[in-house]
Amino acid sequence: GALSAIWDPFAIGFTVQEDLYNMGFLLNPHGLHRVGGVVEFTDPDGINNNIFSMGLGYAYVLPSFTFSIDLSKRTVESGSSLTDSQLMVSPSVAVRIDVVSVSLTYDVYLSDNSNSFTDDVWFGVGMDFGKNLNFAIYGAYIDEWTLAGTYFF
Repeated sequence: GALSAIWDPFAIGFTVQEDLYNMGFLLNPHGLHRVGGVVEFTDPDGINNNIFSMGLGYAYVLPSFTFSIDLSKRTVESGSSLTDSQLMVSPSVAVRIDVVSVSLTYDVYLSDNSNSFTDDVWFGVGMDFGKNLNFAIYGAYIDEWTLAGTYFF
């Protein structure tokens, strides 16, 4: 489950799933310049192989165009030892025409101790259904797809 709330000029959100917890914030959520952050903790198998992630981002938002850049760090633990740590930068652009939006994001890994990640290009298409409902699908190459639905109340 997820829950978020906006009290201008601040927004906050929480997500709780099985073995996954995250919290984020957004400054100036309706403004031209927006800054946000997120922390996430997951224990995928419930046996102390923890993944801790944190990120910070900036977005320049116009009615028909958005540019954003995010910096994130992910640390993977196995038992009591650190097994991997990645630092990633993700610049992104989105264009909106009426109720349809198209986005392009490029994930660049600045550090990858295990050399297990490659840079990714993400393509997204979203559609608004009225003021409160949005669906979007994101894909990286051919075999990685994410479908997201959002209802605002």
